[in-house]
Amino acid sequence: GEEHYQPIPARALVNPEISNGVYIKAGDVIAKIPREQAKIRDITGGLPKVVNLFEARTPNDPAELAEIDGVVSVKTEKNYYIVKITSDDGQFEKTYQIPQTKHLIVEDGDRVYAGDRLTDGPIDPHKVLSIKGINAVQQYLVNEIQDVYRNEGVEINDKHIEVIVRQMMRKVKITNSGDTKFLERDIVDKDLVDEENNRIRNMVVITNKGDSKYKVGQIKLKTEVDKENDILRKKRKRPAEYRPAKGAEFEPVLLGITNAALTTESWISAASFQETTRVLTDAAIDAKVDNLRGLKENVVVGQLIPAGTGFRNEQKDYRDVRVMLKETAKEIEKAEEEKEKVAEKKAASL
Repeated sequence: GEEHYQPIPARALVNPEISNGVYIKAGDVIAKIPREQAKIRDITGGLPKVVNLFEARTPNDPAELAEIDGVVSVKTEKNYYIVKITSDDGQFEKTYQIPQTKHLIVEDGDRVYAGDRLTDGPIDPHKVLSIKGINAVQQYLVNEIQDVYRNEGVEINDKHIEVIVRQMMRKVKITNSGDTKFLERDIVDKDLVDEENNRIRNMVVITNKGDSKYKVGQIKLKTEVDKENDILRKKRKRPAEYRPAKGAEFEPVLLGITNAALTTESWISAASFQETTRVLTDAAIDAKVDNLRGLKENVVVGQLIPAGTGFRNEQKDYRDVRVMLKETAKEIEKAEEEKEKVAEKKAASL
């Protein structure tokens, strides 16, 4: 009959009832792969895992993750499993070459979703980010860190971990600088990229100066160029030609807490953490200015932190918001209207 070879890992326990010449049927157990028993440990046993998660380190021998939704087909070729995932509509396929030393946890015909594990092993958070996005990797980190503490009966509110994870995700990598001041592959704060993209949103790039005062490649406000072109047309001169300015394109980056602290916009905060000499040298070379917007840099220089009584009025990004009951608001509005009427009567009598 037809022969079929099934590779079995060396650590597998072969069924003692199976030997040469024994007849077996499809579905019979021929070997079992033992799983490591959970060991009793204290909280310190799980701390290395927490450190690795907070530092966003790529684990050794990580699990292979599915990159698309679809149905699995598995073939064996020499020393590898050839795992192919085909989408439901058949338009997308993804093939993985996995060594037979790894333990597959999917079978032929299984349905998987993007981010599902195909093999045993720890999950690489960077892969989760690239496959499933920001929200998925943030949720993964919070859940994994909480698992370590909850297993030992330690309860920590999610918000404390979420604050740290948020800081790990505040940087982005520039993939296309467009017409902004950034360079490709720069790692910068997402807030700065959004600010720069908003700045050039209503700007244009001069492609042909015509008879204008501009130079090719200059970036100017569209209203300014249009005004100049109107003047040139009235003088029967050639107007400048332009195209809309392009914003920067970027992708999210997951940084460990050490790198996140060292790459903060505040050089005072970064220098007070690690690699003080390098941080101060780079800040001096770049002529950086620290606007003392964060907590740490204000503590270092001995100022009140920008919160509560230390909140500064010059921070125009924020404003006071009054929250009250609808009935109270109506009463205040009515009282103000009566005051205005009284003031108008006094002015008329004068």
